[in-house]
Amino acid sequence: MSDKSTYPLGMRIRYRIDNFMSRGSASIFLALLFM
Repeated sequence: MSDKSTYPLGMRIRYRIDNFMSRGSASIFLALLFM
């Protein structure tokens, strides 16, 4: 738990958004692929 608190909040949010964006683009790519 203490290891996570050492990370800046902005970095965690950016990492989460980055993961969300990459997953979103991947799903869109698959949707276009199967159209």
